[in-house]
Amino acid sequence: MQLAKTQKKHSIVSLTPLIDVVFILLIFFMLASSFAEWQFIELSVGKAEEMRVDSRSTSTIKLITDGTFTLNDKEMRMEEIISIVRERCRININHPIIIQPVEGVSLQSLVTILDQINEFAGKNISLAKVDS
Repeated sequence: MQLAKTQKKHSIVSLTPLIDVVFILLIFFMLASSFAEWQFIELSVGKAEEMRVDSRSTSTIKLITDGTFTLNDKEMRMEEIISIVRERCRININHPIIIQPVEGVSLQSLVTILDQINEFAGKNISLAKVDS
């Protein structure tokens, strides 16, 4: 008695579901990624040297750790400092601005004031270390 041989069917893997999965992953990562526009503030790094500053011709802004600001050693709100410095820059386009963050000041407050001053002061902004 001879049994009939059963032929095994070779199953073919369809690529259609695989392509669908790839497109779903592509759409997921496109929607999940951040499209925020990054903006940069240019700062030039100079040599460390002592500098004598005439407070009448320079705006020196000191950032203090408790969140206060001073303009030429007079404590003011940040909005007042911005308006005074903006007016000085309007009168003299090359008006120098020195920002002195004391040790321990938050980076966010430094970036906030740099960003606001950068709108009208351009390249006349310097960072300086506060003498201890």
